[in-house]
Amino acid sequence: MSAPKGLPAPSDYAQAFRDGNSFQDAARFVEAIACYDRAIHLQPDCVAAYRNRGNALRRLGRLAEALESYDQAIALRPNVASYTNRGNVLRELERTEEALESYDRAIALDPRYAEIHNNRGSALQELGRLEEAVESHRRAIALKQGYAEAHNNLGVALTKLKRIEEAIAELNQAIALKGDYHEAIWNRGLAHLLAGQYASGWRDYEARKRRKVPVGNRSFSKPLWLGDAEVEGKTILVHWEQGFGDTIQFSRYVKLLADAGARVLFAPQRPLARLMATLDPRVQIVDLDESLPEFDFHCPLLSLPLALKTGSRAIPCASRYLDFDREKASTWRAALGEKTKPFIGVAWAASPKPDRGRSIEFRTFAALLGDSCRFFSLQKDVSDRDRPLLATADIVHLGDALGDFADTAAACAHMDLVISVDSVLAHVGGALGKPVWVLLPYVPDWRWMLDRSDTPWYPTLTLIRQRQRGDWEGTLRRVRLELASRFTL
Repeated sequence: MSAPKGLPAPSDYAQAFRDGNSFQDAARFVEAIACYDRAIHLQPDCVAAYRNRGNALRRLGRLAEALESYDQAIALRPNVASYTNRGNVLRELERTEEALESYDRAIALDPRYAEIHNNRGSALQELGRLEEAVESHRRAIALKQGYAEAHNNLGVALTKLKRIEEAIAELNQAIALKGDYHEAIWNRGLAHLLAGQYASGWRDYEARKRRKVPVGNRSFSKPLWLGDAEVEGKTILVHWEQGFGDTIQFSRYVKLLADAGARVLFAPQRPLARLMATLDPRVQIVDLDESLPEFDFHCPLLSLPLALKTGSRAIPCASRYLDFDREKASTWRAALGEKTKPFIGVAWAASPKPDRGRSIEFRTFAALLGDSCRFFSLQKDVSDRDRPLLATADIVHLGDALGDFADTAAACAHMDLVISVDSVLAHVGGALGKPVWVLLPYVPDWRWMLDRSDTPWYPTLTLIRQRQRGDWEGTLRRVRLELASRFTL
């Protein structure tokens, strides 16, 4: 434990502690930690030094060390701040059950702190315990008047409970309290979109560009286009911003720009480039990492519905707007073998990181497999936990042989049916006009709206929803019955 480089070691605990706080206030966290180490050396039972040291370590992303520092503070003297900070770090480490326990211990020591109840509510949301989360956020609001963050988090929890009107009311309250609260505006947009209220939804969705972790706000020397200028005869760059599925879903809007007389440069992610080349011959596919042609305007892909003023009744929804490569399809046809049974392409997990809400463990999904159909895994990314089970199941795994999404499309072309969770495969199949059954959680992503079995985005999709939160087993039983009816399993 030494003093920061170039500074003499403080000779007493109080000075070392004050120096640590000063460095922390100046965001000089390495120096702050050195000062706290010196303070602890001089006074080993200093709870505040351990706690503040944990705060500095957390700001540096050294979460395991931060947790250890908070634990040391608690071992010396349990207190509200240390338990609260410990809970925050545990959430960042995705150890949410332990985080909840830490918040509960803080509340047991002193239940008057609104922030702890709000954090507790967020942890409960992550655990899917939504009704309890609502209670915690309401308690936070009762304890602290004008608590915009708690109103925002309550709105999110109510959205997940399908209580959309109540959710929007809470989000409106958060925005009224804090006018530039972009996180709440974005969450209100998601609630509107989930309810199919597209005009207000797209408007609020623009707040994604100004969130703490912004999306879709790349900087270019040319102006942003949001429908406020004529594009006929102009060149516009449309650039990807989110996941592969988003790019496939919203690429349909790119054609509308070409219809309006614009020269369109479209920059999708590289693995989608060859598939997107089939979108429209008027659209030039470009790469953001390479030298771009000259252009007059740019627009993030998911801003096009707002810019083009298309509501739910005006969604461009051709039954097929992408195509597959015939040569690739011929190669895949030979590789798949003779079709003596219906071919079913499947994906059970969102990629690249399985999503706890959208994904299904393969051991559960395998209940769908049967010998009256031939099942093919079109999932490229398979978890280490699923791979051994996949190897012994009655399914042919094609994912390791898929290069880019042109390969996925060519393989998908030979499927009689695609069954997928809310993943990119659902979008590939829908854009190709293939029949697709999409397995959705009780409250899905906003794009699938609520309580309907069809979607205005893809005419060939059937939406199969959980009837109870988290019940994939019951959902798969219904799917198997549907398969039996269609293919006589």
